[in-house]
Amino acid sequence: MTMKNSNVIDKSIRDILRRELKEYEQTVGELTLDERKELHEWVKAGNSVRENPALIYGEDGGPMDYISAIMIIDDMNRNPDDYQWWQSVANNIDEDILLDNVAF
Repeated sequence: MTMKNSNVIDKSIRDILRRELKEYEQTVGELTLDERKELHEWVKAGNSVRENPALIYGEDGGPMDYISAIMIIDDMNRNPDDYQWWQSVANNIDEDILLDNVAF
């Protein structure tokens, strides 16, 4: 449920996203002020809390939630040596395969 690149978000979609945000905040645990601010900006832009800007997927095969993905990205930036295996995998992905699977 993403409305990326849309300047106008339908009221019903906005209401659903706000309700989803409220439920998420009650279950996700403690958030820092910065995390909460980023999360609210993400949702205000028309995105679901159950998605993330880096398109990181969880072990269940679905999109990782926003906060979990941001935490991984932050950790990758702080500890790049811990993620060398990931970088080697990312470098070996055939770009043509990726482009074939992207919908524009």
